Amino acid sequence: MNEQYGPTGPPRGTAFVLIVHCDGTVSVPHSQLCPEQAAAALRQVADHLDAQHTERPCPPRLPDLDPDGPPPETPFTTRGGRLDALRQVWFDGTGHAWDLSLAWGDACGVEWRWNGRLDPTGRVPLMVASVEGETEPLDVVRARFSPMRPVGGAWL
Repeated sequence: MNEQYGPTGPPRGTAFVLIVHCDGTVSVPHSQLCPEQAAAALRQVADHLDAQHTERPCPPRLPDLDPDGPPPETPFTTRGGRLDALRQVWFDGTGHAWDLSLAWGDACGVEWRWNGRLDPTGRVPLMVASVEGETEPLDVVRARFSPMRPVGGAWL
């Protein structure tokens, strides 16, 4: 018996990923959670967040992306990815080359730089945001904040 949680041990749950895109739209990539349970959980989260909101105004939403701007997303996979550390280039699983010596800008206007390390799996470069120093693997940055472009370069 676990004294902290009782006879059943720690609570068990299901992973639920919710992505809020820069334009304010929301997506749930894949969930094993029943939609009714997900909706109930989101209502609880909404109540919690409403209770935490201060009098400070919220930042404005970012404008919609220019239809003549970045191209549609291409598939991204880390499987088969490899790093050329000497040249500071990472090749994702689709064969796309990412020049890690450059800063990469996301759709929200944040710049990301490689910190010289790989994620815990040893497969994906870890990127550090210019705002608040958030650290995320490159595949996560691209999934959350696409499209990406080298700072001063074309959209990818």
